[in-house]
Amino acid sequence: MPNAKVHRPVGMAVGAFTACAMAPRDADPVNRLIEGLGGLLGGYIGAALPDKFDPATCPNHRGFAHSIVAAIAGGRVTVTSLSTWQDRFRTDAAAFQTLAEAQADGLKRIGYMLLSCLALAIAGALAGLAAGYASHLLLDAGTPKGLPLLAKGF
Repeated sequence: MPNAKVHRPVGMAVGAFTACAMAPRDADPVNRLIEGLGGLLGGYIGAALPDKFDPATCPNHRGFAHSIVAAIAGGRVTVTSLSTWQDRFRTDAAAFQTLAEAQADGLKRIGYMLLSCLALAIAGALAGLAAGYASHLLLDAGTPKGLPLLAKGF
């Protein structure tokens, strides 16, 4: 039976892989790495979310966050919106990088470079979050209790 000791490492691996896979093909390797690290963190968080929303207060804790409907709804939002959100953060990262290159003041340059890295990490974390959540549901679907349609009892 999967628990946090299983969900989190799987979520991290799936999150990092997904973030790297979704990075632009022509991305600088450092930018791809930063997105992958963001995906690692996003996967860790995403893999824990179903149990945060539906705490394991009993062995039959399958609520809405562990349901097939939640998986379909989350998948739809991911398919329709994720690339747009990621593109926005990548655009911001490029703008911060441009500002960093234009700075004569070393401290401001570092600040803009950090903001650029943060924006790329968030772009990766978004992909990782979705992948981590999905990995949690897939692992739980393979258990004897499976996933309910809406919540336990429905």
